[in-house]
Amino acid sequence: MARISYLTRRGSSYYARLRVPAELVAIVGRSEFTKALGTKDENEAKRRLWPVIERWRAQLDDVSRRRTLSEDDRAAAPWSHYEGTPDRDDASRAARPTQTDIDAATRSLFANAGTIDASDPLAMLDATIEVMAMQSAGALDAARRQAKAADLRKHLVSGELALVRHEIDEFARKHDLIIPRGSPEEAELGRRMIRAEIEALERTFERDRGDYGGTPRDPIVKPATTQVRERAKPGETIPELFEAYARDNPKGIAADTLNQARRDIGTFLDLHGRTLPVRRIDARPFVNGRRFFASIR
Repeated sequence: MARISYLTRRGSSYYARLRVPAELVAIVGRSEFTKALGTKDENEAKRRLWPVIERWRAQLDDVSRRRTLSEDDRAAAPWSHYEGTPDRDDASRAARPTQTDIDAATRSLFANAGTIDASDPLAMLDATIEVMAMQSAGALDAARRQAKAADLRKHLVSGELALVRHEIDEFARKHDLIIPRGSPEEAELGRRMIRAEIEALERTFERDRGDYGGTPRDPIVKPATTQVRERAKPGETIPELFEAYARDNPKGIAADTLNQARRDIGTFLDLHGRTLPVRRIDARPFVNGRRFFASIR
């Protein structure tokens, strides 16, 4: 009996093996996956093989449906990063102790003063540290934000992305983007996000002075003129994806045109099958003089 093609043996041990499609090698960073199955028994190796293969296939499916960074993404990322700061700042300020909280803690400290050994500096410090921390919470938060803004400005000059790399990865995950680590695309998006965060921190400094009306001065930090929609979810069908686009209708397409596109999609699915996965579709600009929205890979 022929061995399963995903199963290979080195010496007396068995390994799982899956070749990466040629078009994905540069993105995945390898030409194949291999993993020791931890057994010398062929039947046991076959039993352990398929969960490994399915896990790899899921990873490749995820990569294959991702897309490269577009101009719309570059425009949307800074505003998306900037826009979340006011809510985070509001939450931070709401969590700080109020003057009423500080006064109550101070009264409690004096009420229990008789139980503190005044000759023990550590005991005195321990007793007063909570009130001191409450009193300085606002100043400490302001100092932290000032320090971060200073570091971001240095990183903007040096090209360091450590302070925004998490946000880059999250933006890529949310919008199914391919942004290779260390690539020019990552560097450009990182600079934009750094500029957005510097602007956002400037708004918090204005709030420290009681000014809640500030707006960005950096020209790239502005609301995007087009909507960057998340890519198809697992299990989402082509008609569902189209109807979501039709509801958003970001370019104001006329109803008759949308209806014609809806009929074209129906014809396309009649030809290729109603269960065709969304990820199997590639955009092609023109076929026979008409805009045709997809072709099969």
